[in-house]
Amino acid sequence: MRKWVLAGLVLLAMAVPASASADTSIYSGYTSVGYGSSSYGGKWNLYEGYSRIGYIARSGTKWNIYEGYSRVGYASPSGSKWNCYAGYSRIGYASSSYGGRWNIYRGYSKAGYASGTNAGPVGCAALVLGLV
Repeated sequence: MRKWVLAGLVLLAMAVPASASADTSIYSGYTSVGYGSSSYGGKWNLYEGYSRIGYIARSGTKWNIYEGYSRVGYASPSGSKWNCYAGYSRIGYASSSYGGRWNIYRGYSKAGYASGTNAGPVGCAALVLGLV
């Protein structure tokens, strides 16, 4: 009997996608506009709906932001927030809120939020890539 229970648990674990719990939801205002999903090599792919629009990759303490395969900006940590840069110009920031949520600000106006793993850098990428 134990063998069957163990086999059932193994099959169940294989059926659940590994990245499902690692996804980060992205919201513009309070409307879902996309998500970030962990990928190989520590990268995070960013999706608008179901279309991949870019990715982020760690480089030292910052995260580089790519649209397609071209680097378009980066997210840099600063205390309890992430500064968001398009090219080398600061366009906003992501600030920690509660329960894994990070509010995303364009300039100093709230544009949306990201919720989940690595939500700070993913939120910055969403801002730079125009999702929020």
